[in-house]
Amino acid sequence: DVRFEIPAPDDPPLRGVARALPSAVYGDGAHVALFLSDPARAEGPDAESLRDRFQLTPAEAALAVQLAQGAALVDAARILDIAHNTARSHLRAIFAKTGTHRQGQLIHLLRTTGSDFDL
Repeated sequence: DVRFEIPAPDDPPLRGVARALPSAVYGDGAHVALFLSDPARAEGPDAESLRDRFQLTPAEAALAVQLAQGAALVDAARILDIAHNTARSHLRAIFAKTGTHRQGQLIHLLRTTGSDFDL
């Protein structure tokens, strides 16, 4: 991972992470994922909102939050103190419950809907 900041006049800098992806992750040939966050905004959805919106278990919601914040699956598993295979199992369940099929789609869904879950 490459971490960086983008200066913003009169505001805190945007934080970013660029992550290389295996070519098999996306069928369109994309090989880099870029995650940007604005420190002035929330870091993404909270676990309780995700549980309510998508009927996730507490463990699934915790993993989804880590992924939405830019953690790789292996890093999220380490942070949550779970086995990588357990994290993969949770991720498959999250895909099914959110209607996504790839981690990039899931992260996009979580980041674009943010904490705006009061439908």
